[in-house]
Amino acid sequence: MERAQRHHKHTRHLYGLLWHPTRQCYIGQTVDMERRRKEHARAWSNPFEMIHLETMEGTQLDAEDHEYAWRFRCSESGWVPLGKTREGKVFVIQPRKRMTPARHAIAQRCRWPKRYRINRAALPWWFQWMFWQGAALAGVVLTLRLPL
Repeated sequence: MERAQRHHKHTRHLYGLLWHPTRQCYIGQTVDMERRRKEHARAWSNPFEMIHLETMEGTQLDAEDHEYAWRFRCSESGWVPLGKTREGKVFVIQPRKRMTPARHAIAQRCRWPKRYRINRAALPWWFQWMFWQGAALAGVVLTLRLPL
């Protein structure tokens, strides 16, 4: 895409590349799904499944906010979101670190396909966090009450 084109509104497709055995996912956006599928087939060494997540109208910057929202949903559904540098180095993305209120609002509207959800712990993250905080507090209390 030309440099000036990134600031024009287009119909953009957000998609995910899924590697089922490793539970890894790459989220991207494009204006031409078939062309992008062929580019990814040449760029990634392992076979993947490409799924369509959303179609939106907007600039490339708008679509990047949607990418972050989908990465957030991806990780909440049990997948490990991946990124790739221009040099081709693959890395794991921590989607919570770059979420803004606007991206959280977008993520609220995103629904990861049920077919691709991975069963995880039935307890929500905040409950697990409370459990571990309580365990840590109990450890401190027990340590302080025991004589050395």
